[in-house]
Formats: sequence, C-alpha cells, structure tokens
Amino acid sequence: MDLTVKDIELLANDQNKSNYETLYQLIVNEFENALRNTDIKTMTNEKMKTMGTCGIYLSSIVELLHTTRDLMQKGFIESGGTVAAALWERALTLREILIDPEKNSEIHVRHIKVKTTPWTIWGMVNDVIEDEHRKKIL
Repeated sequence: MDLTVKDIELLANDQNKSNYETLYQLIVNEFENALRNTDIKTMTNEKMKTMGTCGIYLSSIVELLHTTRDLMQKGFIESGGTVAAALWERALTLREILIDPEKNSEIHVRHIKVKTTPWTIWGMVNDVIEDEHRKKIL
C-alpha cells in the first residue's frame, strides 16, 4: 500500500481529533463526578477554597486544550507546542494540589507571587511520582 503525504496528514488529523476528544471528555467527566459527589450545602470554607482552586485550574486546562487544538489545526505547530507546555504545567499543578487538596489549596491561595506556583516544576514532578508509587503500594 502506498501512502501519500496527504494520506498521512489525514490519518494524523483524525487521530489528533480522536485524542483531543478523548482527553476533553476525560476532563469533563472528572469535573462532573466531582460535582456529583459534592454536597455544596455542607461544604466548609476550606472545601470551598479547594473546589474553587481546582475549578479555576480545570477551566484553564480546558481553555489551553482548545487553544492547542486550534493552533495545531491551523498549522502553527511551534505555537501549539508552547501552549501545550503551559497546559502540561497547569495539569501538573492541579495534580500537585490533588495530592492533599485542602492543604495544598491553602498553600496555593496564600502564595503571594503572581503568575507562579508555590512549588517548582521539579518538586511537583517528584511529588506526583511519589504519590503514584504510594498508591500502587496501597
């Protein structure tokens, strides 16, 4: 079978579209599950801060995901990659918060510097890896 460049572009675009839709659906499902399992009437201030912080990050992740898709579809590969890197960092920060939601949301809310997190990328990656190892052992 002889594949042309056009054939490969179509296959890649179909796969990218499928990957995007799958990732987007996972994000939506997780957010819906969180809302379904939350009794807002009995939420403490700490839990509200946690939910708000996570909601802001989820919203930002979805926005960056849409932007990455749009840039890639229009052929702006480098720009799409730059936005995808920001998306990864935002997802990593959310994952760091979710290791210990109430404690880490409070740390995040009290963090003074604008446009930075209270954690380094290296630290967050290590924390997430350690958390995954802990979950596998349990």
